[in-house]
Amino acid sequence: MGSDLDDRAWDQIAGALGTVEDYERGSPGHDAFVVYARAVMRPVFDRLGWNAKPNETAPIQALRRTAIERLGGWGDPVVVAEARRRLPRS
Repeated sequence: MGSDLDDRAWDQIAGALGTVEDYERGSPGHDAFVVYARAVMRPVFDRLGWNAKPNETAPIQALRRTAIERLGGWGDPVVVAEARRRLPRS
């Protein structure tokens, strides 16, 4: 996809990666797949960041949430650390 941020395409990609990751849980290849899935989604997050930009569309905002959710769920250390900083536990 390169630098294309087509939200519908990325939603399908994120969904497919999530499905495969779910099937891989408990298998010897799970950790390697998670590294791959993070590598696929990380450039999207890197382009979008944590904060909305002026005049940003709702689909791009949804794509940001998807990228953060997936990367966090897959243990991306940068995303997890920032989420913990932004949302400290009580």
